[in-house]
Amino acid sequence: MLALPLLLALTATPAALANGQSTHVWISHHALEHLPEGELKDLLTDPGLQQMLDNGTMFPDGGYPLGDDYAEIAHWEPFQNRYRDWIAARCPAPWTDECEEHVAFLLGMASHGIADQTYDALYYERGKQYDHDSDFGAHSFDQATDVAFMALVGRVDYPEDWVPYDTLVGLYADYGHAVDEDTLATGQNLLRIAILWVGNASEDEALTATESAYFPWMTSHLDDPTVAGNPPCEGEVLAQYWQSVYRRLQGDMAFAPELIASFPTGGFGLETDSDLVESRISLVFSQAIDQDSLAEGVVQVTDPDGAPVPTSAWLYYGDNSHVLHVAPQQDWAPDTAYTVTVGAGLRTLDGQETTGTTTLTVSTAAPPADDTEDSGGAPAEGGKGCSTAPGGGSLVGLCLALLAQAASAGGRPKRQGRSSGRSATSAT
Repeated sequence: MLALPLLLALTATPAALANGQSTHVWISHHALEHLPEGELKDLLTDPGLQQMLDNGTMFPDGGYPLGDDYAEIAHWEPFQNRYRDWIAARCPAPWTDECEEHVAFLLGMASHGIADQTYDALYYERGKQYDHDSDFGAHSFDQATDVAFMALVGRVDYPEDWVPYDTLVGLYADYGHAVDEDTLATGQNLLRIAILWVGNASEDEALTATESAYFPWMTSHLDDPTVAGNPPCEGEVLAQYWQSVYRRLQGDMAFAPELIASFPTGGFGLETDSDLVESRISLVFSQAIDQDSLAEGVVQVTDPDGAPVPTSAWLYYGDNSHVLHVAPQQDWAPDTAYTVTVGAGLRTLDGQETTGTTTLTVSTAAPPADDTEDSGGAPAEGGKGCSTAPGGGSLVGLCLALLAQAASAGGRPKRQGRSSGRSATSAT
């Protein structure tokens, strides 16, 4: 049992090298606090559905220690959308108790997928930068951060088993992957043991100190409100993403992909040094983006004079992922505001496309003196923490606020991750 979390990490593929199981469950619980009042929040805060939400949150990692690809498949929207469509076809409104259980499990899976992408693209990338002396091959950073975070927030309990095994077996078969119920059940049992181990380890000061020492920066910034991509930040992003998934589950398939989060927070505090991760402008979309639609010029950056700035844009995990990085090809200018434009043509897995343009301002200047709070109420301190779009809607309101802030700050608006996908370079 003591060796199990390490086994889980060592046998995992890159998409699983992110949050540990306990942290994943915590993120789902934390996201509930950021949901607006309404039927989705009422559904997910129903105590009778927590077991399903928690099991769904854990489920995507279960196959890794078994060497079964059902784990990797479950992380991504192509498979999750099959389950969504299965629910929609069998569950007309009003939903029965059984249908609500499936919905909660689906939203748990969605939690796991978007949390891993956000963590890897933002927090893990910073961890590699600041824990550069750590041996990421010899030690499991997801285990270390899982233990350290539970020591901060208190252990979570593993749920009793509730997994729609027979349904999932059929969905995997339709997807072209053969897996049986016993394999799925074994994977879920291993994840519960991992949660138990991490909880016990987090209450052992010596063991927590040992785990934390492997990755000192990563284990000491897990609740830092100025750092993007850590668990509290992931919970905010998840709350926005859940609202998008819920709309599509209810049949609203016509809306275009929206930005649900942007970094740096508030549009300020962009690092000038192009070698630093914090010099990237990072955008999180409400739906998985088709890599082939990220053509040159779809994402553009211009300086205060309207001149194009050479940048590269890429989906961190390539095709059908959500997080897009925009990186400068040379250092940004100090105390300068840049305009980021996402144009028409970005296409989602479900076939929707951006038809207009979304514009936001990102600045290398520090936040104005009166910009003292982030969305969680903590000091922004340079604007590097978490920024999400209110209510899961478009960023139009946020962009107008950023432009106003940039104007008040002065007279004029003052590489790669572990993606296997292609990048698009834009200088126009």
